[in-house]
Amino acid sequence: MLVGIDASRYGREKATGVELYTNKVIDGLLGQIGKSDVVWRFYVAHEWQVEKLHKFLSDKVEIRLIKRKRLWTQMGLAKEMKNDPPDLLFVPSHVLPRICPEKSVVVIHGLEALSFPKAYSAFVRKYQKMTHLHNRTYLHETIYPCILIVLHLNNKFELQRLRSGTIQESYL
Repeated sequence: MLVGIDASRYGREKATGVELYTNKVIDGLLGQIGKSDVVWRFYVAHEWQVEKLHKFLSDKVEIRLIKRKRLWTQMGLAKEMKNDPPDLLFVPSHVLPRICPEKSVVVIHGLEALSFPKAYSAFVRKYQKMTHLHNRTYLHETIYPCILIVLHLNNKFELQRLRSGTIQESYL
């Protein structure tokens, strides 16, 4: 199985909370290399990320550098998904690309701009709503069997409110 990982937020020295989460998840996955038949493909946005991951290169690890200054996910990563998709795509810190494999997993970190609109600019509110609707389309309109991972109970309730219904749940 080929698992693609959006590692565009990986490895920054001065990391945000989302980037710290991404670092922990990817470091954990790197520790699993060779323990199964999984081949890991890391999609990165910067040369320094290639250098950081280079020591893991093997027959079980691939690195793809996508050079784009703007719209990295929606144009660059989407193009990769169209041309050479993995069996499963995992996006630990952002939004699914507009084109993605039938099996995709995305982590929702926060919906604060939708929950507390007065605390955020109109641009941030619109962007968060747009990305949420995009992820929701993949999850609920049955385009693909996408999985959302929601890290906070408040975000689950906010997603239910925005969706006007319940979210199918499973617990590990």
